[in-house]
Formats: sequence, structure tokens, C-alpha cells
Amino acid sequence: MIVRRVRASFYRIRGVSYVSRRLFVARASVKGAVIVLAIFFSVFLLLHVNAFPRLIHDVVVQFYRNNPSFLAFVLGTSEAALGIGRVLAPIGWLGSAVNDALVASAPGFRHAFDGVQISVVTPLTRLDVVAKYVVVQNVAAWVSAFIAVVYGEYVSRPHRRARTR
Repeated sequence: MIVRRVRASFYRIRGVSYVSRRLFVARASVKGAVIVLAIFFSVFLLLHVNAFPRLIHDVVVQFYRNNPSFLAFVLGTSEAALGIGRVLAPIGWLGSAVNDALVASAPGFRHAFDGVQISVVTPLTRLDVVAKYVVVQNVAAWVSAFIAVVYGEYVSRPHRRARTR
């Protein structure tokens, strides 16, 4: 049901509905290509962030430096939220309790992944730039191809498995 809503809202975009009508024969190929590319870019981004842990921080800082109006918007929104928090102080204990629980569990969560980070990411960070690029591209390509095959074999055609049994 959610997929239908997303698809309907996606087809309301003027260019998408036109291209969809024109490419009726190639719709399955285009859909598969979009799925493979989306998986490829998400795996690429995940591996890239693992290799360069400060990437998100540096990108956000640079974005705020280049867009002072957006920074002013974020600061204004933060001030408005603080004002609302002061007005709703009687129920603020709930947010405070949730925040305290998250702050208390943060060190344990971080230390849970320390061993994984050392064994998986450290060899990747020691490579030169070209080797990192090649590794990330290969892993992203293999993962996206594997997920596309699994999706095509088991998810998109469940009726075939039922007949063969």
C-alpha cells in the first residue's frame, strides 16, 4: 500500500509520467537499472564514510560556511525549539529522561563497535587513495549486483518458487 502511494506520487511528476508512457517496453530494464544504481551509490557512500569517518562532519561544516542564510535558519529554528521547551517545561521531564538515557548508553554503543572498526576499517584506511577507490567501487558493484540477483530471483517472482515445489 505504501509502495502504491509512493509510486503514484512519483508518477505525478510531469517528466516521469511522460517518460514512463514512452518507455513502456523498457520499463523493467529501467527499473532494474535504477535499483542497481541506488544500491551501488548507497554502498559506495557507506564504505566511503567508513574509510573517512569525518566526511559527514566536514561536508556539513563546509555547507554551513557556504550558506550563511541556511545557518541562520537552523539557529533560528533551534532558538524557537528552546522557547517552546521553556513554555512546555512541565512535560519537559519526558524529553530529559529520554536524553539522559541516550547519553548514558552512548559510550557503551560506541565501544561495542570499536573491535569491528579496528578489524574492518583500519586496513582500508591504510591504503592509498587509488586503492581505496578501487576497493570501494568493487565492493559497491558486487553488493549491488548480488542484491539485484537476489531480488530478481526470490522477491520479484515468488510464484515461480511455489510452482516448483
